[in-house]
Amino acid sequence: MEFKNVIIINCNEGNIPYSKAEEEVNIEEERRLFYVGVTRAKENLYLTVPKVIRGKNKDTSNFIKECKLDKELLKNDYFKGKERVIHKVFGEGIIESQEEDYVEIGFLDGTKRKFDRNVIAKSNIIKKKSVS
Repeated sequence: MEFKNVIIINCNEGNIPYSKAEEEVNIEEERRLFYVGVTRAKENLYLTVPKVIRGKNKDTSNFIKECKLDKELLKNDYFKGKERVIHKVFGEGIIESQEEDYVEIGFLDGTKRKFDRNVIAKSNIIKKKSVS
């Protein structure tokens, strides 16, 4: 079963995993459930991580940290306008436009494709072209 949108709230240590799930077996079960929730998103995955809950500072869940996303790629200013990039499948292209969640690339064969920043960060499928 998959859903267009999946929202997981309060992805903080103490909530995910639950602070009373101290035994390794329980933490692994919570990790598995988190993974199942994350992988059910067809188009959009939203993970909320409040910095403060009930007046107390909260850390991001280690489950999110374990995903090892490239945070630089998620920033809107990582790719500069009209910058050259290399896609592992489609080859060389140029950044045509950017939105908060998407980057549009025009490839040498004339096609234009939009890529989700999260997918780019997870897969390392697009790299900046080095200037020689």
